[in-house]
Amino acid sequence: MATLKEQVIRTAISILKRKPKGLRNKDLCQQIAKKKPELNPNTIQGGVWNIHNESREVDKVEGLFKHAKYQSGNLGRADSKATRGERIVQEAIRLLEGSPDGLRYTVLCQKIAEGDSALKIHTIRGAIHDIQTKRAEIEKVERGLFRHIKYQDDKSTPEIISINGSKEEDFYPSFAEWLVGEVEDATHAVALGGNVFGGRWGTPDVIGKKEPHPFDVVKGGTEIVSAEIKSDTSQLITAFGQACAYKLFSHKCYLVVPKNSSEADKKRLDSLCQLFGIGLVLFNADNADNPNYQIRARPQKHEPDLFYTNENVKKVEKLWSQNK
Repeated sequence: MATLKEQVIRTAISILKRKPKGLRNKDLCQQIAKKKPELNPNTIQGGVWNIHNESREVDKVEGLFKHAKYQSGNLGRADSKATRGERIVQEAIRLLEGSPDGLRYTVLCQKIAEGDSALKIHTIRGAIHDIQTKRAEIEKVERGLFRHIKYQDDKSTPEIISINGSKEEDFYPSFAEWLVGEVEDATHAVALGGNVFGGRWGTPDVIGKKEPHPFDVVKGGTEIVSAEIKSDTSQLITAFGQACAYKLFSHKCYLVVPKNSSEADKKRLDSLCQLFGIGLVLFNADNADNPNYQIRARPQKHEPDLFYTNENVKKVEKLWSQNK
């Protein structure tokens, strides 16, 4: 048995088949009410307002609902939605085949509209917004970015960046200085790395401590800040996991990655860091003398587990004392 909405749509289609000039929403609802007096007016209105998206047999042109058989134009027959939609999809595929980096949603819609002035922009948007679910050869790389799968292999393997002789450890001291002098998230900071903390939970590459200044009127408590620095762009996911682990004993955590990481990786890390309250910093991985640290996302302060904080801080307290 047809639902009330299906009854409205079927009745509307049968009426529009006999109306070459089409009908406006109000007139169509009135005619449906005459044929189906048992239907509630609100039910009729709810079934009609979006009927052009519910049925391929109905189009909405300049405020008028028309049966597809009365639509004509450069798409032939019947300018049906199925034909228009497929034409839009085919043009999108053609454009994406010539775009190795993919095209953003807005740009793709604009290019299709420029190529066929007979197509309405809202029709193009409706056909494109989920194109990756309609055609297997199209993928959605990230929010709003479509790419043909033939270019998938170009970026499926993370690029390993040459750092021209600079070792990852070469950046530890300069980042420690940056934490103290530039962002003032620490009053003392030292390069650590290695396996100082032992165990499987890792050791930060840089760890700092922020203590209240003797002349501060309102004195806060001691804060621990930790950082994971990664110069190898194939290890960014691992680095993020390590930075998350440092939240166990740190009030603030930083993830420091190369500026020349892929845009897709940087955007994902940006979102993840904001979700987990981790600071994201970009740096020049090919120049240890001028790393040029830049904040992409600031860290959020949280309360760590003080048992682990004290356990780990004891192991580096002497290093802080030496660097005062």
